[in-house]
Amino acid sequence: MARCAATLCLTAGLLLAGCSSDSDKKPADSPFDRGALLTHVADQFILPGYQALESQATALQDSITAFLAAPTQARLTRIRLQWEVTALAWQPLGAFDFGPANTTTGTLSERIATFPVDTLQVEAYISAQDFSLNNFDRDTRGLYAIEYLLYRYDAAAYSPGSARGQYLSAVAGQLKSLATEVRQQWSTSYRNTFVTNTGTDAGSSISLLFNQMVFHFEQLKNFKLGLPLGLRASQTSEEPTRVEAFFSGKGLELAKAHFAAIDRLWRGRSATGAEGPGFEEYVLATDGGGQLAAATLAQLAAVQQELDPIPADLPLAQQIIDQNPQLDQAYEELQRLTRYLKSDLSSLLGISITFASGDGD
Repeated sequence: MARCAATLCLTAGLLLAGCSSDSDKKPADSPFDRGALLTHVADQFILPGYQALESQATALQDSITAFLAAPTQARLTRIRLQWEVTALAWQPLGAFDFGPANTTTGTLSERIATFPVDTLQVEAYISAQDFSLNNFDRDTRGLYAIEYLLYRYDAAAYSPGSARGQYLSAVAGQLKSLATEVRQQWSTSYRNTFVTNTGTDAGSSISLLFNQMVFHFEQLKNFKLGLPLGLRASQTSEEPTRVEAFFSGKGLELAKAHFAAIDRLWRGRSATGAEGPGFEEYVLATDGGGQLAAATLAQLAAVQQELDPIPADLPLAQQIIDQNPQLDQAYEELQRLTRYLKSDLSSLLGISITFASGDGD
């Protein structure tokens, strides 16, 4: 697959564009009601999102418990479908990986959505009959450890009481518990804390939301496409085994859902179609924001145009091996979107970027 020099040049250009320091930031001169945006996002995106994740994780745990009591291939097939629904429910939530989702033991994303899975270490824990999950090996649990166990083995590997089944049960139980923990904190107290913290300084809700939205976008660009495609700094070739959901082959479907969630958040349009203030409205209410809003919408459309023709029913890893040029084109358009979502938006709204992506974008 041709690795065009334009990618590197574009990265270098964005490096310069994204290097504005915190001291350059000034409060945006805008009458925009940030409380209304935060309320809309909390009530139409975050709370329903965590409720959906908790519901699907509970259904996944219950189906695994029933399967392990009487394992059949038909039940395993149904569990795999439930895993897909649960993984899709997770995709929007990486943009809200702060507050209750950010604990001293890591973010929810780190704890349930780390990939690729360290399959050798998973097998080591199973062999040692260590089901405690009391370790720092985040790549041995969460959604993608469950995926490995469900798709790598058939029902015959899960005789009642087997060590493999006990490990699967432990990981599924932890996933459900973590989803419940975060949902409960948002439902009981953090929602009001979030919607009433309407400043733009570091630590304000709008800063947390903006930074996490951009970080979530970069996770898609850098780790779901760029790294497997071999387009990251120091890479010399594709690494298709590093795709998300390698064992199920659902990586592209999840990546498309991930992008759709970012697009909706920017526009303020929830998954159920509820319209309200999003970053687009915030930008339009800010002096000089019309041009940035138009450019961002055009680039979001350009990304969608490149993603749409890529078949989601073919494993992403196989498409990388087959050198589907559409994947490179989608990555290039995501790279071009970085400027609008990150540096230009940060400058216009006067919100500092508080994380380092490590890629110079």
